[in-house]
Amino acid sequence: MASVAFHNFNQYRETGKVKLFAGNDGYGDGMQSRDFVSVEDVVKVNLYFLDHPEKCGIFNLGSGRAQPFNDVAVATVNACRLSTKANRR
Repeated sequence: MASVAFHNFNQYRETGKVKLFAGNDGYGDGMQSRDFVSVEDVVKVNLYFLDHPEKCGIFNLGSGRAQPFNDVAVATVNACRLSTKANRR
């Protein structure tokens, strides 16, 4: 399973657009939300527990803030456009 941003990047690179989930159950197109977490944050937590073996348990590594898939798609497309513009110079 790859990240949503990675899928968006590949879709944009291949087709020039990003396809999001159709709306349903009261959500508009791409407005379904989830708690996106940085891989760097997860690595930091894992390294902390590696250094502190006396601590253990089940921990929620979520940010506590849900974001719509549209937000991730817009950020990905904008980053791709900036990168393309920078490479043209």
